[in-house]
Parts: sequence; structure tokens; C-alpha cells
Amino acid sequence: MKTRMNILCLLVFLLMGFSAIETAYYFTIGLKAGADPSPVMRNLEYVAVLPDDMTLFSDSVYNVKSHSYVPATFSHMLISMECPESLWEQIARGLMALAAIGCFLQAALYFLRLVIAINRSEIFSWNNVHRLRKVGTLLLLGFLLQGAQLWLLFHRLDDVFAMQGYSLSLREAITLSNLLLGLVALIVAEVFAIGLKLKEEQELTI
Repeated sequence: MKTRMNILCLLVFLLMGFSAIETAYYFTIGLKAGADPSPVMRNLEYVAVLPDDMTLFSDSVYNVKSHSYVPATFSHMLISMECPESLWEQIARGLMALAAIGCFLQAALYFLRLVIAINRSEIFSWNNVHRLRKVGTLLLLGFLLQGAQLWLLFHRLDDVFAMQGYSLSLREAITLSNLLLGLVALIVAEVFAIGLKLKEEQELTI
């Protein structure tokens, strides 16, 4: 049973670690692009879009296998264009990206401590409740920081960029995995807390 639990915990740990690595990767790409002398690289921006009509495929891509064009629609892309950004926006986005990375890494460490405690047969304890609450809170905070960072970017892009037949979509750009993991961690923490309170009440009555 412990082996199965450890495998599941490892998968969750890898998912949280991936969130931190992914955020750090895009943050590094942004720094490199900003320092690149080429205006094409320096002005790279990530956008997510939704077609105004989901039933129409007004674009196409070349299929090198069949040597023909096939209907297509876009959802995520990198564009290169000048998009003025104030100093405070640059600082705010950079700080939010670093804070999100810190939240995901710290959540992964608390989760690792939880797994170590469970493997030592310390399962139903208030320490684990606190660890789960911290994991959930940090994941939710990281999710909100990522969302705020993307909102700043899309708010700025909305003033200078538009595609025919498409609309910018903040929802498509946001990854919900950290939100779901955070909520699950908080729910499990409350289940543990209720169980511990019932156990303590039973011990007092006896």
C-alpha cells in the first residue's frame, strides 16, 4: 500500500516541480529575448487566442507529408511586435514570475516533507494538516501570481494587437493544474483536521 501511495505522491511532486520549472523556463526565455540585440527576438510576446467562430477554419498550414495545405485554427503562438511597457509593469511582471516560482518550489518541499512523514508512519497528525494547508495555499498563491502576470501582459497586448477572426483569450493561457492541486490539498487537509478532532473528542469522552 505504501508503494502505491509513494508512486502517486511522486507523480504529484513531479507535477508541482514541473510547474516551477515551466515558469522558470518562460521567465528565462523572456530575459534572454529582452537582452537579444535582434528586434525580432527582443519583441517576442506569447499570446493565446480563440476563434470567433469555432466552426470555421479560415487559416491553413502546409502538410509536408501530403504536400498540401490543410485547414487549421490557432490557439497559442509567439508574435514579434513592439508593445510598449512601462518600467513598473516590467518590474511587476518580473517579481510576480519570481514569486510564483518560489511558491511552487516551496509547495513541492512541504509536500516532500509530508511524504517523508507518512513513510515514517506519521500519518494522522496536526503537522501533516499544517503541511497540506501550506501546500494548498502556496499552490493557489502561485496560480494567482501567474494569472496576474498574464493579465498584465494581455491587458497591454489588447491595446496594440488584434487578429482577424480571433480574440485574445486569457483563459486559454492560464494553466488550471495548480489551482486544482491546491484545492485538493486544502480539502484533504480539512478532512485530516476533522478526523483528528473527532479522534481527540473520543479520547476525551473515554
